[in-house]
Parts: sequence; C-alpha cells; structure tokens
Amino acid sequence: MKTFLLILMVVVVGALTPIQATFNARIGAILHNPFYGTTVNFAVGLVAMLVLLALLRPELPGPKQFTAIPAYLYLSGIIGIMLVTSLIIAVPKIGAATAIMGLVVGQMLTSMLIDQNGWLGVPVHPVSLSRLSGALLLLAGLYLVQRTG
Repeated sequence: MKTFLLILMVVVVGALTPIQATFNARIGAILHNPFYGTTVNFAVGLVAMLVLLALLRPELPGPKQFTAIPAYLYLSGIIGIMLVTSLIIAVPKIGAATAIMGLVVGQMLTSMLIDQNGWLGVPVHPVSLSRLSGALLLLAGLYLVQRTG
C-alpha cells in the first residue's frame, strides 16, 4: 500500500508538471525573457516554502548540518534552473506534450543508469528486460508524440 501511495503522489505531481511548464512559458513570454520566467518560478516557490515552514515549524537545522552537505549536492539548484528554463523555451515551440515526453525520456534513461550502478547513494536496482522494455516504449512514445502528422 505504501508503494502505491508514493506512486500515486508522484503521478499526481507529474500531472501538474505540464501545467507548471505552460504557466512558466506564459510568464516568460509576458516578461519577454525565459530567465525572468524562471526567476518568478523560483521566487514564488521560495515564498511558498517559507510559508509552509512557518506553518509546520520543523526543527531548524544547525550550521553543522548545512556544512555536512557535500558541495556537489547544491548543483540540484542549478539543475532546477536548467529544467524550468528549458521547458519555458521548449513548450511554446514544440508543445507541452513533446517537451514533457522528452523530459520523461531523459529522466528514465538517467534513472536507469543511477539505479543500475547505485550512484548518488541510491540502492542498486538492476536493469531488467522489463525496465529496458519500458524505456524503449518511452522512446517510441516520444517519437510518436512529436510527430505532427
């Protein structure tokens, strides 16, 4: 049951991703620059997160906890900027479906490499025939979704 709820959670949030990408693309177009669209996205997200933290009041991490974070983990913020900005640029040109499908294909291929090799502290989940088949179906799906005829 726990696995089902986690899958349901990420499917629901995943369903919001094309909406977010479309909203961000509109903001970028209104502001005449995709980087401003990205900035608005992260500014609103920061404010929302600060409100959530104020409401939930979790224990505040100390300086030792922050200094224990390996420097490379902060690259996730840069990756977030790349993700949001690339969708702001791509969605108006290739459509939400193709952009998100490309995103999912990239995520799946990288996820399989991470799982196969146990990279980044993830437990090993070997590539199996069914996982490989799923990835190939996603690639086929990307090809079909991007076709305009």
